[in-house]
Formats: sequence, C-alpha cells, structure tokens
Amino acid sequence: MRSQRGSPRVRPAASPHEPDADDAKAVLTTAPPQHYTSMTLMHLAVILAVAFLHNAVPAAEDASAAAGKFSAGRAMAHLSSMLDFGVRTVGSRANEIFVPEYILREVAAMDRHSHPENKIEVDVQHPSGGFNTGFLGGFANTYTRVTNVVVRLSPQGVDADATPAMLVGAHFDSSIGTVGASDDLVNVAVLMEALRTLALVKTTRPIVFNLNGAEEMNWQAAHGFITQHPWAQNLRAVLNLEAAGAGGREMVIQNGPANAWIAREYAAHVPYPHVHGVAQLLFQSGKLPVGTDFQVYRDYSRHPKGKLPGMDWAVIQNGHVYHTPQDDLASVDPGHVQRLGENVVAFVTGVAASPHFENPGPLADAADSMYDILGLFIVSISHNAAVVVNFGCLVAAVLALRDAGLLELGARALLRVTLPAFGAAVAAPMLVGAFYTFTGQHILWYSHQWFAYLLFSAPAFLGIGAVYRAYLEGHPGRARAAVQDEVVAGATLFYSALLLPLALMGHTLTSFLVWVWFIPFLAKWAYERVLRLVVFDGMWVVPSMVYFVGAVPGLVVWWHFYMAIMDFFLPLTARIGNEVPPNVLVGVISGALLGLQMLIPMAAVLEAPQHLLRRVARGVLGGFAVCLFAAVALLHTPYTPARPKRVIIQHVARSWHTAGSEGATHSDAGLWIIPMDYEGFRNMQRSWPALANAADVACTAADGLYCDRPWYFPVMKMLGGSRWAEAPPPATPAVTLTVLNDTRSAVDGEDRRVVTVRVRGPSHMNAVVGQRGGDARLVRWSLTDTLPVVRDDCNCIWICHNQGAPDAWVGAASVLEAAGSSASAHVGHNKHKAAHRYNFAPLHTELLVWEFTMEFAGPGPASVAVYGQYLDAPMSEELRDAQDTLPAWASAITFSSSWASYQL
Repeated sequence: MRSQRGSPRVRPAASPHEPDADDAKAVLTTAPPQHYTSMTLMHLAVILAVAFLHNAVPAAEDASAAAGKFSAGRAMAHLSSMLDFGVRTVGSRANEIFVPEYILREVAAMDRHSHPENKIEVDVQHPSGGFNTGFLGGFANTYTRVTNVVVRLSPQGVDADATPAMLVGAHFDSSIGTVGASDDLVNVAVLMEALRTLALVKTTRPIVFNLNGAEEMNWQAAHGFITQHPWAQNLRAVLNLEAAGAGGREMVIQNGPANAWIAREYAAHVPYPHVHGVAQLLFQSGKLPVGTDFQVYRDYSRHPKGKLPGMDWAVIQNGHVYHTPQDDLASVDPGHVQRLGENVVAFVTGVAASPHFENPGPLADAADSMYDILGLFIVSISHNAAVVVNFGCLVAAVLALRDAGLLELGARALLRVTLPAFGAAVAAPMLVGAFYTFTGQHILWYSHQWFAYLLFSAPAFLGIGAVYRAYLEGHPGRARAAVQDEVVAGATLFYSALLLPLALMGHTLTSFLVWVWFIPFLAKWAYERVLRLVVFDGMWVVPSMVYFVGAVPGLVVWWHFYMAIMDFFLPLTARIGNEVPPNVLVGVISGALLGLQMLIPMAAVLEAPQHLLRRVARGVLGGFAVCLFAAVALLHTPYTPARPKRVIIQHVARSWHTAGSEGATHSDAGLWIIPMDYEGFRNMQRSWPALANAADVACTAADGLYCDRPWYFPVMKMLGGSRWAEAPPPATPAVTLTVLNDTRSAVDGEDRRVVTVRVRGPSHMNAVVGQRGGDARLVRWSLTDTLPVVRDDCNCIWICHNQGAPDAWVGAASVLEAAGSSASAHVGHNKHKAAHRYNFAPLHTELLVWEFTMEFAGPGPASVAVYGQYLDAPMSEELRDAQDTLPAWASAITFSSSWASYQL
C-alpha cells in the first residue's frame, strides 16, 4: 500500500533499530487508524470463523436414504430402541440380555441383505478374568461372565481365523444413574449402521466388531475379548469409539503406537477430520482421570509386535451431561451421528484395503504428526520431516534475526518484555480465579461457557497490554515501529526457546503449534529483503499489517486449539472433586493458551496511535468489569437443569467384625452424600433437607480400610468434603465374607497364611486389603498374576469385581434362528432360551458368589473389607426422599450399599 496524501509518514524499510535523529522526533505511527481497525475486524473474523467451523457438522441423512449410504436416521432408530431398555449397568437385564438380543436380531436382518460374497458371523462371549491397572492410583480389576457381542464381517471362501483382521469397538453398558445415550450407546448404533453399510459391498478382509457390555467398569469386557477370544488372535489395527461429552466433532484422542500408515489412511480417507497432537499427549499421558477400551486393546493384544496399533475417537463437547441422567436421546445431535458414521465407514474401508495392513514394513516403527485445520483439511508430516522442520525453524529464525540486526535487541526484549508479558497473561486470570475462589464463587461460569471466555481472556489481554505499554513508554525517544520490531523479535526468540527442547528430544506432536509463530517475523523479513524489491516493485506495506497477516495462521490454529481445550476442561471441573480450585485451573489454562497465541498479534498494534490503544484497553476493561458484576450480582448458581451439579448418594449399612467374633461387633447405617466438584455443598446447604443433620466426613490414609466406606471407585483423595446422615439400614441384603480355608505355615522362618474366602453380594463388589502397620503383608493371591500397587492414599490394596450374565442366557443361535438368519453363531455355553423378555426386575435374584485365595506373610492379622453396591435394586424410601428434594439444578446418582470389615 502506498502512502496517501494526508496520511502519516511511513517509515523507510531499512531504517536502523537503534535511536537516531528521526526517532528523536517521536514519530508515533506509520499507518492511518483504519489499518488497525482492519486488523481488529480481521481478528474478530478469525474468531467467528473458527467458532463456526469448530461446531460444524454435516446435515443428517434420514432413514429413507439410499441403502449404500450411511444414514444417521437409521442409526438414531437403533439408539432410540436400545435406550428404551433403560440404565445398563453390568449385571442388569438391560445390559446382559435386552441389548445383546436386540443387536443379534438386527445383525440377522443385515445378514439377509448383505453382499453375497460376504460372510457374517456372531458370537456372544462371557469371559472371566482379571488384570491390574495403574488408573486412579492403581487397583486390581476382576470380572466374571461379562458380555461381548462380537460380529465378524469377512469375505466368503477366506479362512477368517487365519487372516489378519481389523477390530472396531464401542460399548453398550452405561454408567450408574444414566441411560448413556452419548456414552456410549450412540457409538454402538453408529457401528451397527456402519456394519450394515459395509456389508453391502464385498469386503477385502475380516472386520471384527466388538460391542461390549463392561467398559464403565474399567474396560473389563475389552480385556476379556482381547485376551481370550479366538477372533482376537490376528488383529492388526483397531478403531475404538468413545465419548467424554455429547455431540460435536469427534476427535482422535489416541493414535498409535507408531504405525504411521494408519494415520496416513485417516488423512487420506476421512471426510471430516479432527485430530490434534496435544489431545493425544493429554489422553495418553495417564495424568487425566479418564481411560478407554483402546488402552486395553492396545496393551493386552496378541499382536506380533506386542501392541495393537490404531486410533481412539471421542466426542468431547457438552461434557456437562456426561454420566448424568441428562445424557438421553435429546442430547444426541443427528448431524454428529452422520459425521461420525461417514468417518467410520471411510476409515475402516481405507485401513482394511491398505497395502500396508499385513506388512507395514518401515511404517510399523514410524510416526506421523497430524493436525486438522478447522476440519477442512489435514496437515500431516512424518516424524523425521518434523524433526528437520524443528531445527529448520530455529536456524531460519536466528539467521533472519541476525540479518535484520535484531538478534541482540530481541534477546533483550525477550527478558524485558516477552517473558513478563507471558507471565502477566498467566498471572492475571489466575489471580482473578483465586479471587473468586477466595470469595466462594467457585465455578460461576460452569453453565455459561461464553462467560468463562470473557472472564479469563480479558485479564490475559490486559496483562500483555500493560507490559507492552510499559515497555513502549520506557522508550520515549524511539519510533514505535522500531520498538515493535524488537518486541516481535523477542517473541520469536521465546518460541525458539520453546521449540529447542522439543527439537533436541525429538518430540514432534506439539511442534506445529510453535511453528506457526515463526511465520510473522520470517514473513516481515522476507518482505523487506526479497518480496518488496522483486514482487511489489518497491511498494511499502505497513509493517504492522505484515506482522498481523503473518499471524493469521497462528490465530486460526490457536483459537481452534483453545476452544477444544475449553470444551474439554470446563465440564471436567464438575467431576474432579475438591483437590484443585477450578477457577485457578481454568485461569491458568486460559492465560497460558492466550499468552502463547497473543504475544505477536498484540505486538502488531504497537504502532497504533495512543488514543486508539487507550480506547481498546478501556473497552476490554469495561467488558471485564461487566463480567465481574455479572458474576457477583446475576449468576447466583453456576448450575442449570441442563448442566447440573453432581452428587452421589449412597444408602449404606456398615458392620465391623473382629477375629474370633460370631457376628458384628459394631454396625451403623446412613446416607453418605458425596459432592463431585469444588463447590461442595455451598449452594445446597439451605435448600436441600438431606443435609440438615448430616455431619462432615474426614477421610485420610489412616482412617480404617479406605475410610471404612464403600467407594464405588478409588477416588477418596479426589472427592473430599462428603457428609454422613444417620438413617435406618436399607432393605438390601448384607454382603458377607466367609473363610473357607485357613492354612498356616512357615517359610524361611516367616509366618505364612493361605486364606480362601467366599464373598456373597450383588453384581458389583469391591474388596480392600489393609497393608498398614500391624497388618499381615499380602504376598500372593488368585485374582491376578501379580499384586497391584499398595495405594498411598490408604496403605491398602483395592479390588473392583463385577459379575455380568447369569449361566442361563438366551443363546446367539436361538436369536438368529428366530430371526431367520443364516449367519453362523458360536453358541458355546449359551444354551438356554430366556423366558424373561423385557422383565425389568433385577436380573440376579440371589446373592452372587465371589471366591478367591490370599497368602499373607507376617504375624499380624489380615484386615479385609468387602462391600457391594445394589445398582438395580428398588430405591429405598430414604434415597427417594433425598433425591426428590434435590434442587432442580442438581443431579444425583443413587444406590444402596453394604459394607463389612473383617479381621482374619
């Protein structure tokens, strides 16, 4: 752009960056105000475009769509039918009988219309087993007769047992207290429609669909399938579908290990990509309180190289309904179903037909880094190429800075302005979060996600702006353009410092986020040294515009990333307990992400007239003030019925049994109420009668056997602040432990005891073995091959056990025969046709038996607690009263429990 008449004087391209005579005249701007207005509008346009595309899903095909197309309408019909069975916890009729029967009948119908050269086989597997996991601090995970409905689509005339196959999985069981439409029944419905679509075309190799009924109990059915099922022997790739929310664009949350060919098939075939390296790092780090079947399929497979490669996809938007009664049919967006289904069909088809499927060669050990750009296309780069780009960016930045005479000035600016600006961007929203935490307003933004964006982004912008303004005013004799160049140079060195350790360690998954911020300075350097002379014939473009246009790719990538992170973390704060103040957590996350993406875009306006900068600062400050006022005066509660507060209410009967006693030496009963977020009971204290006579419960590692309470999962450290209200015991039977055998001996002079026990209880049971001072030391047992870790939050070993289907269950062959299908069924032990169709009474009418053996060392007593949760028993009067009087904006998970402690 040429300087127009009346416009402020432009600064020559080659002017030095040290103070000179012209600088002394305090030339404050080199561009008319409309340039900065244009940049502001461009930035707003980027945000709006990113927000629109971030939430975009295709139009749904209805049930009348052509047979060869994936139809969200047909998948939604499956979902609606299966939701009619209600809550599907392990051991319930809905989970063990009704849903498996429905799937088998629908598979029979698919078989009648499949391609004549395809073969469909089905198997209902009921495995038993156990394994140890490090999840949630570590525990043993055991199961008896959980359910897998396995369907194999393969070419006719091929020995499917000996041919490498692909695995596709999802789960139909639900968490307690919810029908789990999004987690994960909609994915089962999607796979059923995908199977129908794929079966219409001649398949190239076996594709195994494992629809399992025990994921919510820590991936037990997936473990039973991958370690025991004969169809799992020759798997070469896996796709698992999960949910941490409802609707939106599913994201690749785990990928690999290695096997770049799978990532390349995704990039080549999936029509609606959504993949980000940081998401993979977060989910695969083990630091988040989440897990999926994918890890079990990957780690316990019989793959020739030890680990089964593949992908894990999950939706993360609207996590507010995750594991609540609000996760129903209304929470599922048909557009999401259409998008996911088309992606599944395309990906499975591409992977199954890949020339690398059976012999990936060097690609087996290679890894690609992938990022989608707003779902429009994928940027994919091999690991080796990414390493080259890492070092290439570093070298190019240093050489360009040196050539521009900004290397030393940039280093000075890095220390004096860039690092303080980034620190201010993090500290300002963190302090805002700390203020709200101190005043008791913990998660006021929970039901208003836009409010969190405003509340925490404004302080970050103001923090950067304040540091930049102070630096600018500290150089009154300098032209703003020169100061601007220094600030951008300092920011470029800041990103170089971030990239250097990634380059040296060979990490490439997150490098793309840093690469984009080398573009602004390199673009300015290239313009001044090459483009202005060769392409633009000496035309002078305002430096601020060059910087800002160069920053647009970074803004697109980072706003997209920021929105995805907030989609995940904001709802997560309602279920991670009271260990970390959510305001501070979200403030730090927001500040760090905004600081990393706004250092250069905000530097691009340093040339603007002071009155414009002051006007923008006042606008941001005013918006922030409005947010502060709204937070205190308008948003009295952070929850709504659609985005509820979560509590767990257990009606508990407890008993303590000492060694040699005939019965319990002490017992009590009551309602145990556990809040799941940092707010605790602050908003409920006066409005919920159940809390009127409830006393605080303090749980530490020294308090009994895991606090002497029936924790459903080992989350005592995470979910503090619970309360106990005395009440009559529930009508459900007591869980009991009986010693069947107790043998004493000495090994190398040390006392040993081998104790076999029988526990009677419901389908979901737990045990805690004390390993405190004075307890006999557990050295071996029959539950798993090795002992799990001794937990540091209780000095104990924690065991989760579930029992699924009863011995008498309608067989796969019976269902298929009744449906008139020729699909082959592997009947196994499923011999008895059920006479209980759609009888919603509890499936297990008698207490179940759980037997195991433990070997102890040392002279002390063996301390064991056993307990069970009655998840499908009728609700007690006390539970119903507590639930019925909950505020409308709260959601409760309710069940009765029996807990008993024994000294053996």
